[in-house]
Amino acid sequence: MAVAVASALAVAQFLIEGLAEQVKALRPLREVSPWHWLLGGDPLRAGLTWHSGLLPLATAVLLMAIGTALFRLRDLA
Repeated sequence: MAVAVASALAVAQFLIEGLAEQVKALRPLREVSPWHWLLGGDPLRAGLTWHSGLLPLATAVLLMAIGTALFRLRDLA
């Protein structure tokens, strides 16, 4: 279930990133997409910058901390 949800979100965000240039209604949704965080600065021309990788890294660390905290609260009884 977790893999299916994560995969569906990744595909949906990739589609939003790809279609947002042509569809005005999708442009605000780009800001919450990790694809836009990494590709929005045009890394092929300008190269990767430290802040293009910082937001995805911070998000991953935050989600890992939340997951770890919730995992420790599980009830095995």
